[in-house]
Amino acid sequence: NALWARRQGTKFNGAPYIVQRAGEAVYSKRGQAKTAEQVEYYMQNARMIREGLQDAMLAMAVFSGAMFIVMQLLGPTIIRAFVSDAEIVALGGRALQLTSRFYVFLGTIYMTRGTLNGVGDALFSFINGFIEMLCRIFLPMALILFLSAGVWSIWWTAVLTWTISAIACMMRWLAWSRKIRVMVKPGLQI
Repeated sequence: NALWARRQGTKFNGAPYIVQRAGEAVYSKRGQAKTAEQVEYYMQNARMIREGLQDAMLAMAVFSGAMFIVMQLLGPTIIRAFVSDAEIVALGGRALQLTSRFYVFLGTIYMTRGTLNGVGDALFSFINGFIEMLCRIFLPMALILFLSAGVWSIWWTAVLTWTISAIACMMRWLAWSRKIRVMVKPGLQI
């Protein structure tokens, strides 16, 4: 019947009453104050995450620098503590000296991956770890086939993999940081 259809259309047209009242409450002075309070709470969390990562990256850079110095000065001595063959000591010492130049990239991977996991981006960490595994499988083959790198392909694979993964992690972190800044009002700073 046309009259019943008109009644139903009028009665149930639009948002439910409770949703209308919620919308009204959000736009009231009290609702806007509460919303601003919530935004500030999440912005404070974002600031703490950013500052925590910055502090961790600084500590990691200092530690990487110290390890670089130790490995440059004592790399062969450290290897000699485990083996006595002079050829192995020389090779191991040079390998430690090479990889110590890239410890900052390794630290960057762990710092940013852990932070991204903490903010809920576990899928990126999984994908980044999978790509890291693929690099460790295929880079040595490429280095041996195309550059005749020999045993050094293993060591160069490690540092190249660290570098690739660290760059990807930093790019993802920067993208996440920009996303947070865009989601909030321009007046708020993180």
